[in-house]
Amino acid sequence: AAQKKAMLEKVNVITPDPQINRLVNIWAKQQIQLCVEFGRDGTRGFRDTLQDAWAIAPFNAPLARAKIKETLAHQFCDGHTVRGWLPLQPHHYSDGPAWIAPTVAAYLKETGDAGFLQEPVPYLDHGEATVLEHLLTGIRHLSGDLGCHGLVLAHQGDWNDSLNWMGRAGKGESVWTSIALFHSCNVAAEMARDLLHDPALEAEMGERAQRIAGAIEQHGWDGRWYLAGWSDLGEPVGSQNNREGRIFLNPQTWAVLTGLATGERRRKCLTAIDSLLESTHGSLTLAPAYTRADENVGRVTMLLPGMYENSTPYCHGSAFKIVMDIVAGR
Repeated sequence: AAQKKAMLEKVNVITPDPQINRLVNIWAKQQIQLCVEFGRDGTRGFRDTLQDAWAIAPFNAPLARAKIKETLAHQFCDGHTVRGWLPLQPHHYSDGPAWIAPTVAAYLKETGDAGFLQEPVPYLDHGEATVLEHLLTGIRHLSGDLGCHGLVLAHQGDWNDSLNWMGRAGKGESVWTSIALFHSCNVAAEMARDLLHDPALEAEMGERAQRIAGAIEQHGWDGRWYLAGWSDLGEPVGSQNNREGRIFLNPQTWAVLTGLATGERRRKCLTAIDSLLESTHGSLTLAPAYTRADENVGRVTMLLPGMYENSTPYCHGSAFKIVMDIVAGR
């Protein structure tokens, strides 16, 4: 108990607001601890567990380490991942591999445990590889799993599970996963430069980042903001030309927080968020809400307006938006 208390107090913050202090120093940490130990509804999501490990690394690094390895054991040797386990959920969501690099980097920056990169972890189907090899295999898989616009294929969804019809036929592409890949490539390049001292790997990751950034800037920009993606039918999702779901939050926040959007496009992203996606309860996942089923998009269009991902102030989306505000100096 004393050891856990010491870990929790390691990253305490003091602000003039006692409610913020209680939220950040007690309740948020307790919630993270529970999510890491028990998952959600007893299940373990690939992205969820990595996000939890990322969050807990500052105050419980050993548990973060264990959860990263547990998660990597649910990656296939070709680089793609399952949606989750307990029970096994083999659905092919595109974003799983994109969370590996930033989570591993966060753990390394908290601990200096460079030897962790050489820890062996089995693949789900056959064989095993080091943590570093898992990380690179994921990035290389996403870099090659591209559609006709050079963007990452969406498959059965990206971070947004409810975009599960956008790419179910194997043609639809996710702008958000492409932005997440851009970020992972840059994180891996930094790791290659500062920790591994591997110029060839740094150059490879940099080239992959530039290539996906070029595709996003050419085919993911809609004039005033970034698209959510392209559907199997070749139609844009999250476009100003759509009647509903014209703008999605995550592509805008991630374009800014990853440094992809610069200059005028960065300004337009911030303007779009502030003018179209803010509410008294947080930042909306999308706007306007869907009111009828759309086969180009997914089950989000079947949800009631204001339910789950259908134009709600969703916790994860709002958290990413706060990170964006910090990165943007707002």
